[in-house]
Amino acid sequence: MRLHSIYFIIQKKFPALDFIDSIIVLKPWITGKESGIGAAVQASYDGEEITNQATIEIVNINGKEISASAASEAFDEPLTMAQVLAIVDPFIV
Repeated sequence: MRLHSIYFIIQKKFPALDFIDSIIVLKPWITGKESGIGAAVQASYDGEEITNQATIEIVNINGKEISASAASEAFDEPLTMAQVLAIVDPFIV
């Protein structure tokens, strides 16, 4: 479900919330592997651009209109132990 869909659902169910236009909506997930947070945490997001799961391509699966962006948002990719250690290394004293 896209954010604009959520916005319209809220607006339709709660029309008195006319202030909703002034609310800043933060997306709690990333699209592709670009977090927008910065290089310090980028390793946590590398691999998130993958658009297949269990060797099955999700983009336009079963004739459904699913973009590469939406497919990349759908799953979290696993990290190896080496990747995890590299990510947390700056926080280990």
